[in-house]
Amino acid sequence: IVWDVPEEKRRSCVAKGKTEVDCNNYIRLLEFLGNGQIYVCGTYAFDPQCAFLELSSFTLEKAEDGGVKMETGKGKCPFEPSQHYTAVMAGSLYTAATSNFLGTLFDISRATGPEQERIRTERSINWLSPEFVSSAFIEQSADSNPTGDDDKIYFFFTEVAKEYDLYTKVKVPRVARVCKSDVGGMKTLQRRWTTFLKAELVCEDKPSSQRYNVLTDVFTLQHTPGDPSSTHFYGLFTSEREELSAVCVFSLSDINKVMDGPFKQLKKTCENWINPEPIPSPRPGQCLNNALKAEGVESSLKLPDKVLTFVRDHPLMENSVTAAPLLVRKGITYTKLAVTQTGVGEEWRGAVLHLGTRGELHQVAIVGQNATLLQEIPLFTSQEPVNNILLHKGQALVGSPLSLARVQAEGCALYPSCEVCARARGLGCRCTPPIMELRVSLGLRLLLPCVQLSPRPCSWEHPPHRHTRQHHSDLEVTVTEDSLGKYICTCQVCNSLSSEKGRDLLGSSATPQSPSSASLLSEGFRLTEKRNGTATTNTSATLLSNQGNGGHHYSGTLIHSNPSNGHGNSLYASSNRSSSGLKFASEILAADMLDGRTGEMGKPKRMDGQGDDVDEGLGDGVVDGIKGLEEELASFPMFKAPAPLARCEESSI
Repeated sequence: IVWDVPEEKRRSCVAKGKTEVDCNNYIRLLEFLGNGQIYVCGTYAFDPQCAFLELSSFTLEKAEDGGVKMETGKGKCPFEPSQHYTAVMAGSLYTAATSNFLGTLFDISRATGPEQERIRTERSINWLSPEFVSSAFIEQSADSNPTGDDDKIYFFFTEVAKEYDLYTKVKVPRVARVCKSDVGGMKTLQRRWTTFLKAELVCEDKPSSQRYNVLTDVFTLQHTPGDPSSTHFYGLFTSEREELSAVCVFSLSDINKVMDGPFKQLKKTCENWINPEPIPSPRPGQCLNNALKAEGVESSLKLPDKVLTFVRDHPLMENSVTAAPLLVRKGITYTKLAVTQTGVGEEWRGAVLHLGTRGELHQVAIVGQNATLLQEIPLFTSQEPVNNILLHKGQALVGSPLSLARVQAEGCALYPSCEVCARARGLGCRCTPPIMELRVSLGLRLLLPCVQLSPRPCSWEHPPHRHTRQHHSDLEVTVTEDSLGKYICTCQVCNSLSSEKGRDLLGSSATPQSPSSASLLSEGFRLTEKRNGTATTNTSATLLSNQGNGGHHYSGTLIHSNPSNGHGNSLYASSNRSSSGLKFASEILAADMLDGRTGEMGKPKRMDGQGDDVDEGLGDGVVDGIKGLEEELASFPMFKAPAPLARCEESSI
């Protein structure tokens, strides 16, 4: 569909000081109307216009003169292509956008519907000076809200705070709320919101005093579909000072508690803050619930002037909605966020965060207190930031300014290996690793690796003999005739579940703060009840005798030890000095290169015979003795571990 700006209008736009690129028609709004049409609004050369898209014919509705049927888009769509903007359809269109050519006026408005019900925010710096981010329509339960008058629309934005006496401008994330039933006041706040309230969002790691003050994106998710009270808002934050990204989660109940709390007093005398004004009755800012209707207030037009005056002068709440970071990444600036979950209500098991950055999509599993980086998927060139993620039928449609990609968003295809699947336990992926066959020589001593997924122990099943010794999760084996056979390592994984329909699983104002980390920070939860279960991950190997080398004589020699993850993993072999010897490639160290307790990559040890990391007694002849064993060991999935060691609750250890 081509919906272009006439050349004369484009020239007029350029003459007003705008660039030729900006003087095109950029589509900023697409909303279903429910009558077989989509409402489409574009910037239209800094003169926003809206049109109607007929789905059946996939054409724009025509006017009588044969051109596109249009109506003004002012208040519905921004003037400038790059301006921050959000809108949501809830019977009528609710928008948050700039409302003038210069981009200096900001409105949250009901932009469609009967003319007398089209209302907006008061033009006051105490009300708004924002960069809009996101919006959400939350329907209340039909039992207590049969007419929908108590339904609410929430808007998220970052704005310069006016409540602090500081010389520098301080950016603050906010959430604002208006009521669907609001039609403005009779005299005071005429055709203005009478229910507009806003509160500060605080995403802070208290131990380090690190606060993430720029809100970038918000994803709304009901943990129990059909239950509005289970709604959580996943907020993507960045820092003004450092290249940091964090995800904090705010529950609807916590936001409403703050909105029902004390109001901040913004008026001042010359020296001191004045005493707070008493809160009038009925309480300012509330929707038309049953209690308000019982008092005879059946419309916002009937609210007393003292209530409306109070709302006009007290849009900001005293308390903040706080949460600890669920995830922190240093050195990365995320631009968009989407969330999928596994299980609902009491069966809620976890979530996958789909995070967009420049040219890539990152997927992070959140289960209990653990954050596991599943994948970092290159999609576009490094200069193309992800600016949209749409979840649809188990897939994520990822958009940049120039490209569109489709990525699996659910299921076992998320996991590049069986071990990563096990680390993301609880998300519905279960797998059994294949049995690896190792051809070995009699007398050889080697360490079979087993990647420990949590502080809970790992155990081995193997042929009944006395030629083994366990080193933490790994198993040292001396190869004899009776030690040949199948070896299986089983590691227990701790799970923590909540009994309150998943509502208290995520960070809120009651959430304990968690320490900072250079990679993934994963302890932003409070669990109201801990019920420990176990999942298992298996590592299997079969030792087969290599008859061709069975006649060698051996003396014990340590090849390598890398205790960086606290396990003291080492790889043993035995050989006389005249044999063809042993050599192990660097892939074998990959399991230890990722320090499970910090999530930071360590420096791999040298495996070329130089330095102190290899025993000097090996000599130059130790090169090719069991090359096949090296290759087979290197192909074990646990040697390609991309995720940190999970942490359990203390009661689980």
